[in-house]
Amino acid sequence: MRPLTDKDLDRNRHLFMFDDETVMDLVRAVRDEDAQDWWHLVVDLEEGGYAVARVSDVTAALNEQGEDLLGTRLAELVGVVLKPVETTVEMAGTDYRALRDEAYQTKSKVAVVLQDGAYRGIVTAGGSRSGGAFDAGLVAMAGQYAEIPEEGLLSPRRKKHKSKQKK
Repeated sequence: MRPLTDKDLDRNRHLFMFDDETVMDLVRAVRDEDAQDWWHLVVDLEEGGYAVARVSDVTAALNEQGEDLLGTRLAELVGVVLKPVETTVEMAGTDYRALRDEAYQTKSKVAVVLQDGAYRGIVTAGGSRSGGAFDAGLVAMAGQYAEIPEEGLLSPRRKKHKSKQKK
């Protein structure tokens, strides 16, 4: 057994968002975090669980659907662009290799890791970068449709999450 470590989680680059945030909020997060197309988007679903996609998957959807997608809540992309995550585990006592193998058997190819019940990170089935795309085309494409606001992410769920972290 090889225990899951912080280093394992840190190597899986991703953006963590809430289901009440919009695709435009994602665009701002990609810009602000200097995210890449191969990064995962992890969405915390209010009814419980998580959903994931690569940033490049959202870029492809924006390319197909156009400007109307920018105002779409991330919750509406579950089952369309975002895949529900089938595997969620507590970090303590988890075997890294077994978890990676388990994630490989799922449709999402991702396992969400919690620490004391709170979101901590992800483990992917393997591989990190897809298609050789190392820039975030999402920001450039969204910029063709609308001005990207400078202010940060302000969804009610994000505000609540931040206030809990401060306590």
